[in-house]
Amino acid sequence: MSDFFDIAIIGGGYTGAVLALHLVRNAPPGTQIAIVEPRAELGSGLAYDTLADEHHINVPAERMGVGVEAPDRFDVWLKKHHPELIGDGDPEHTYVSRRWFGVFVRDRLAEALRNSHVGLRHIEARAVSARAIAGGTEIQLSGGETPLRARHVVIAVSHGLPALPHSIPPTLAGKRGLLENPWNIDRLAEIPSEGTVLIIGTGLTMADIIASLVARGHRGRILAFSRHGLQARKAGPGNVPPGLDLAAWPAASLARYVKLIRAEIAQAEAQGLPWRGVFTALRVQSEHLWSRLTPADQRRFLRHLKAFYDVHRYRMPPETYELIEAAEARGQVEIFAAHLVRAEATATGFEAIIRRRGAPVDEQLKVEAIVNCTGPKQRLGADPATFLGALIAAGVVQVDPFGLGLAVDRNFRAIGGAPDVYAIGPLTRERFGDTYGAPEIQLHAERLAGQLASALTEEKAAV
Repeated sequence: MSDFFDIAIIGGGYTGAVLALHLVRNAPPGTQIAIVEPRAELGSGLAYDTLADEHHINVPAERMGVGVEAPDRFDVWLKKHHPELIGDGDPEHTYVSRRWFGVFVRDRLAEALRNSHVGLRHIEARAVSARAIAGGTEIQLSGGETPLRARHVVIAVSHGLPALPHSIPPTLAGKRGLLENPWNIDRLAEIPSEGTVLIIGTGLTMADIIASLVARGHRGRILAFSRHGLQARKAGPGNVPPGLDLAAWPAASLARYVKLIRAEIAQAEAQGLPWRGVFTALRVQSEHLWSRLTPADQRRFLRHLKAFYDVHRYRMPPETYELIEAAEARGQVEIFAAHLVRAEATATGFEAIIRRRGAPVDEQLKVEAIVNCTGPKQRLGADPATFLGALIAAGVVQVDPFGLGLAVDRNFRAIGGAPDVYAIGPLTRERFGDTYGAPEIQLHAERLAGQLASALTEEKAAV
C-alpha cells in the first residue's frame, strides 16, 4: 500500500458502502478507493449485521434504498430476488428482517463495480489513528497492516459501543448475565429462561432484545426502564398531508416550530390522516429547519425534546410493536420511567436499586440479567484508545460544539483539522440535525460523492 489512494472511506457499514457505490458510479475512470471495514462483508454495519430474523427494518421497504432510480429501491429488489418476503404483496407494509437490507446494499455495490472503471479495495482492518502528511492523510491500521495513505479521507463510522451507566461498578464488567454490548445477542443464551431480565433503555435496541428473548422462548419477566420511560411508536403509513410544505415556514424559535408542528398534526388527524405524515414532512425538511434554529434553541431541543422526537421519528416495526404489546398484556414485560441508583452482584445474578419517577423511595429488584440498551456512546473526547479519540487528540478533526460528533461544514469537510478530511452519517448531527435514518444518509452520500467526484476530476485534469 505504498501508493496513495484517491479516497479512503473509514467504515464500511451502510453509510460507507452507499458512499462507495455513488463514488464508483460517478468518480472519473481510474479513481482508486479504499474502504476500511473489519467485517468481512460491506454494507451491513451495526444496523444490518444481525442474523436474527426477528430484527426487522422499521421503515417500509418501499422507502428504503441506495438511490432514487428503481433498481436502487429496496422494494424493487425484493420483488425481483425475494418476492416471498413481500408481506401481503404490498411493499408499503413490508418490514423484512434487517439482514436482507445488508444483502441488498452489497448486491447494488457489486453491480456498480461490474460496470465501472473505478477501483475499490476492501481492507479488513480497523483504523487506529491518522495524521496529516504531505499530499493527504496517513491512516494507521490494526493487525500490523501497512499504513494507508489517501488524498481524501471520509469518516463514515458511528459512535462507539454503549458505555456502562456510572451506577454500575466497573468491577461488574464481564460478569455472566451483564450484557454491556446488547448487539452481541449470542450472550442472551447466558440468561435462564425463567430469569428476570432488567433492560436499561427503552429505545429500539430494547425492542430487539425483547423480540430475541421471546423468540428464544424466554418465560421470565422483562423489566425495561429509562429516564422518560418512552418507547418508539408503531410504524405505519405516513404520506405527507397534501399541501404541507415545511420548507415554506419562516425562520422561528423552537417553541414556535413546536406549536406549528402540533397544529399540523391536529389538522391531519381531523382529516383522518395519520400523524406520521407530518413527521415524514419534518424528516424531509429537518436539515433546513435545524439550520434555522439558534445554537441556544438547538441545545434546548437536545436537552428537552429529543427523547420525544426520537420515539415518533424512529418508529418500531409493527411486528415487534405488537409482540411487545402482547407481552405487556400478559404481564411478562413492563416498561416504565426510572433511574438506576446502583447495582451489585449476587450469587444468582444482580441486585438493582432503582427509583421510579415520582416514587418517594428506592425499589430493590432481584434479577438474573442486566442488558445495557442505553445506545451508542455519544460524547466524544481525545481518547487515544479509540479511533475517533485518536483523531481528536492528533488534531485531525475537532469535536462539534455540543460534543455529539465531529465539527463539519455544509460540504461535510471537517472543520479545524487536517485538509481534505470529511465526515458523514450520525457523527454530523450537530451540523445537519437528523442524520441517523437510511433515507437521510443516502441523500448525504450522493451529495458528498458528487463533490468528491468533481474534485477528483479537477485534480486529474490539472496533472
